Amino acid sequence: MPGGYRLTGEKWPIGNATYSDRMVVFARTGPRGGAGDYSILVVDKWRAEAETVRETHPVRQHGVRALDLSGLRFDGVFVPDSDRIGAEGQGLEIALKTSQTARLVILSLALSGVDTSLRTALEFAQDRELFGRPVVDVPYTGRQLAESFAELMIADAVCLGAVRSLQASPAQVSVWSSVAKYVVPTLLEGTLSRLNVVLGARVFLRTHPASVCTRRCCGTSSSPTWPTATRW
Repeated sequence: MPGGYRLTGEKWPIGNATYSDRMVVFARTGPRGGAGDYSILVVDKWRAEAETVRETHPVRQHGVRALDLSGLRFDGVFVPDSDRIGAEGQGLEIALKTSQTARLVILSLALSGVDTSLRTALEFAQDRELFGRPVVDVPYTGRQLAESFAELMIADAVCLGAVRSLQASPAQVSVWSSVAKYVVPTLLEGTLSRLNVVLGARVFLRTHPASVCTRRCCGTSSSPTWPTATRW
């Protein structure tokens, strides 16, 4: 329409869809549906007419529970030409270029998650006593923790090199980002499984392992304190 677009469609799920004031939308603006018919539009929810932008239900998550993962439904919301990024029909080109950066940025979720898991497992292994000594002193457990740390450092180095390629070698970013996007999650998935073995059944608990079973609750002896039952 003159002066802008009427946007209709739905996307679910989207990160921060409920809390964000503006959304960047990849939309078809041409009649043919080819590669040159897509544009990037910015939808301002505060300027949209009533009932033209609706939020869909959020996703209940097991891991990153604080993340707002929901969606949006557009019903004829008006987007002015001034809120288009780039030229009309340039959407695919812009999306392909920016996705290289997004691939690298999102890897911080994997790195930070495994880093926290490693710290939690190490703290548990240092505090928990088994057969008269800390769990961390058990050779098998120590090796599991050391290998997990080494793999985390490898993943961090891969991410660092890929991020620096954005400035050092822009022409090779598509290669670096593809390698990092595959190698890092694949490697750290195995790392997380190894740390699950260290924590054992405590991996299913939402509370910190230190508050569930440490030397403070098991006493100073090497044998655990078993519950007692009285027959009525």
